[in-house]
Amino acid sequence: MRDGAPFHLNKFISLRRYNHLTSAIRYTDKAPPDFVDRFHDVSQMIDAFNQHDTEEYIPSWFSCCDKSVNSQLDQFCPGFMSAPQKRHPLENKYHSIADGNDGKPVMWIVKIQEEKVVQRMQQGTNAAGGCKFSKTTTLMCEMTEPIHGTGKIVSMDSRLCVTAGIFHLHDFGVYGQSLTNKHKYWLKDVPVEQINWYFDGKELGFSKTLKQDMDGIPFYVNCAKDTKFVTKIMSTHGLLMLVLDHMTYC
Repeated sequence: MRDGAPFHLNKFISLRRYNHLTSAIRYTDKAPPDFVDRFHDVSQMIDAFNQHDTEEYIPSWFSCCDKSVNSQLDQFCPGFMSAPQKRHPLENKYHSIADGNDGKPVMWIVKIQEEKVVQRMQQGTNAAGGCKFSKTTTLMCEMTEPIHGTGKIVSMDSRLCVTAGIFHLHDFGVYGQSLTNKHKYWLKDVPVEQINWYFDGKELGFSKTLKQDMDGIPFYVNCAKDTKFVTKIMSTHGLLMLVLDHMTYC
């Protein structure tokens, strides 16, 4: 019973009959638009999923976005889910947030990023730095909307390492943290060369936190010595309780 497909229906229904029935399944009751919308069949279902989880599910204090889920949950966790971002052959992505506390693989929001479609851009500026909303920061704010004003934490991978986005989340009452990485340039608010120089020669696992003040908002760069590089995670939150022997440098 454990070989092959995860379910066996040969005793109950033929493959031809199964395909005939599943071909009639629809995930929307709305009429298709005049233009070609490749997401028409699933958009209503995704909206219903997000609305249901927003109304019925309360995430814990810590959630994971996209690839950061892999660091918290693995294939041996009960109920492990795999949500591939790329939808071959279309150049679009699935973005998702899952509960990251106590290994609970509960996905509570899913969003499709349509790369070739002109997206709506939010208007306004951020209180810290006067940065305008961009495509990435808009995505970060829209996905975390159910937990705005709760003071909860969302961990993101290096694809979302945008300083303005972290500040936007802070304005909405959400603490964001993201692994920093070099795309075209390093983030200007993360002094990479100075950090690497400071950690040069330090033992494996050595860690410290760079504390900065961005127009009254605390900005932290949590660093740890790895085998070949220094891991840097930026955030706007620190510790819940003051630890006197916690190593920091300014």
